[in-house]
Amino acid sequence: LLQAPCGRLADRMNKARLVGIGGLLSAIALCGFPWASGFWQLFMFNLLVGAAYGLAFPAHLALAMENARGSGMGAMMSLLMFAHGLGMMIGPILFGGIAKYWSLGGAFWSGGLLNIAIIVLCYPLMHAVVATPESSLIRKPESVVTD
Repeated sequence: LLQAPCGRLADRMNKARLVGIGGLLSAIALCGFPWASGFWQLFMFNLLVGAAYGLAFPAHLALAMENARGSGMGAMMSLLMFAHGLGMMIGPILFGGIAKYWSLGGAFWSGGLLNIAIIVLCYPLMHAVVATPESSLIRKPESVVTD
């Protein structure tokens, strides 16, 4: 619901900042789940997580595509899909284990804190990509001839 308007927002604003804001909002919402005492509080935290991802995801994709423009957009998209799939595979196993051995609330806290750590570690890299979009992470080999 929010991805289309947030995609237009990503075209006009600093994409790295939007990814950072969305990531931090989702981390805050994840950390709030253990304190929810009823359906409507869970619903509101879930709504906040969805809105935060709706803000961050279009800017995240735009950053990746700007970085790969003309030199490997297909490779960049496959790398992104691989990373997302890997996270969807590992996340439930990892946080299910945390929930089993620590607590369900501990799994949400761990997810929120991991989200914050990733944003803090990756934010400088995202700003570097925004500052120098011509420095692609994926390059075509020099021997490739295109018509």
